[in-house]
Amino acid sequence: MGDGEVVIFGYHDAKQTNTDNSWSESVTYAFRIDHKDLNKFEAAEGDDAIKAMWMTIKVDEDSAEVKSLMEKAMNDGSEFLYLLDTKITNMFSIEEKMDFVLKTFKVNTLNF
Repeated sequence: MGDGEVVIFGYHDAKQTNTDNSWSESVTYAFRIDHKDLNKFEAAEGDDAIKAMWMTIKVDEDSAEVKSLMEKAMNDGSEFLYLLDTKITNMFSIEEKMDFVLKTFKVNTLNF
């Protein structure tokens, strides 16, 4: 599937299984998968990936961040998607990236 990026690492608030003496920890990765390649993904039996959720996202053109990048693209002749990709790539922390994505994109479709 390629290289994923760690989104969440550590304690997981699983009320059904957590007690004073035991708790759940997990690692969650985000992968960028082209829509045409989704049918190639097969979770192995016993793999937590069977609980995966696929979201198709699109740029939220009403977002202030998007409007700013579009204006910059028009002013200096850059491609909007290049500016968007560069901005995300240059962010240091996953928290900063997730915050940017949540402010800049909206879910188009959701598949379980």
